[in-house]
Amino acid sequence: MTSGFIQVAETAEFSQFATNIEQWPSSSRGELSAIVSALLTVPPNSEIIIQTDSKNTIDHFNKIEKTNFSLTPRQYFRQERNGIIWNILSEIIIKNKLNVELKKVKAHSDNVYNNYIDNLCKETHRNESIITFKNTDLYNIDIIPKWKNIRIDQKLRRFLTLKSNFSGFEEFYNLNRNGKYRITEIHWESTFKILNGDIENNSTNFESSNKKAMKVKFLIEELSTINQMKKSFLSLYENWLCQFCGKEEEHFDHIWTCQENLEILTQIREHVIFKLIEEIHKENELFTEENDILHISSIWNIEYSNDRLTFIDIIKGLIPLNLYRTINKHLNKSKTEKVLYNFRNLIYDEIMKNIWRPRCSYIKEIEKEYGITKKKKLDHKNQKNYDNIFRKVDDKNREENLEGLRNYIYFGGNIFDYYNVHVH
Repeated sequence: MTSGFIQVAETAEFSQFATNIEQWPSSSRGELSAIVSALLTVPPNSEIIIQTDSKNTIDHFNKIEKTNFSLTPRQYFRQERNGIIWNILSEIIIKNKLNVELKKVKAHSDNVYNNYIDNLCKETHRNESIITFKNTDLYNIDIIPKWKNIRIDQKLRRFLTLKSNFSGFEEFYNLNRNGKYRITEIHWESTFKILNGDIENNSTNFESSNKKAMKVKFLIEELSTINQMKKSFLSLYENWLCQFCGKEEEHFDHIWTCQENLEILTQIREHVIFKLIEEIHKENELFTEENDILHISSIWNIEYSNDRLTFIDIIKGLIPLNLYRTINKHLNKSKTEKVLYNFRNLIYDEIMKNIWRPRCSYIKEIEKEYGITKKKKLDHKNQKNYDNIFRKVDDKNREENLEGLRNYIYFGGNIFDYYNVHVH
């Protein structure tokens, strides 16, 4: 991103400057870099009036001014972002005894000077000039935290939380069972936002916690299918097949492709599609593109695929990128998330009510007939090893070393988008 200023006061010669800036891109960083660059060009003991259209920058400047531009280490580390540049600005003002005032100009108001510097920055964006603000010998900070030799220029606790979250995401993303999702496009942001609870109500209770735990089991294919039970209790379930069709092993994908469940699942699919379109209509009465939803490639197919997203993946809780984008064409982001949240919850509720809970009740009755109790399971646990031929093994196309986070630091945007741009 670029940053620049022009000097237009009659008391000094006209001058202009524009350059690219590196790392942690944001509009506030561009404005702040321009202010620091301007202050570096004025002589000591000067009075400076700087006009900017960034209210956030002005508000934060006024806040730091109340400290007499003398940030303590605690205050530095509490800066939400751009702490290093705010620290440099404070040091310039103190050492050069500058009297600085920021004034607000209205954005997009056709201000001749504002337009001039905007055009100058656009031209500069095409060249390779770059400015780096060094952090050596700061008056109040001896050590600047770094990650992979990159200065951490946002609130440290926030960055560590971000790093922790995406370390966990990459572990999930790189699982053998998720090889398919490294070659298909998932809208990961809404997938996990929906998984983590009610978008409008962040309160926690036992019901929502249990529901999330069950949703996680769907997502990682860890439902207590017969195939799953064989991993620990092979001596009890060794010869068991699907108790509905009696023909195939009951693993996660078979639950949804079993011929005995096909009619129910088809009804569920038609119902949730109808409700999805209805929800979009509620949020946008002008929506008439139902076929855009109905004809999204493969996602409504009731089948398992190694390289395409199908309705089984939606049952797991994954939001296909093309579904998100199709809805987002007609609704803003918050409404899109609201519609998808209701859509995902409806699928979950219908699946639990009409397929999974009835299936579990039926299995319990069969276990009762065979005298399989909790105590008997404990007695037979891990007595025999199970060679699971249905285990998905795919270690290709993994993303490691948090390159998504590094990409975010250099180019900004949404970190999750990196994992779709780099779909193999």
